Amino acid sequence: RPYAAAALFTLMPTWLHFLQARDLLTANDANAALDDLAELKPDLHNYFANLAGDDGLGTAVANWPN
Repeated sequence: RPYAAAALFTLMPTWLHFLQARDLLTANDANAALDDLAELKPDLHNYFANLAGDDGLGTAVANWPN
């Protein structure tokens, strides 16, 4: 399920921002979560960039978290 995985990864900053806006997550916790996710980016980008048939997934992960 590469599309679901790419969507989850690329939308995580938005979700963390939503949780912060509702005072359900501190800024420090959100930043720590993003730092942890950033460690996955190179591997995910490599996987999605080499996925046959859809260059958009690799591009979406490459542009994360922007």
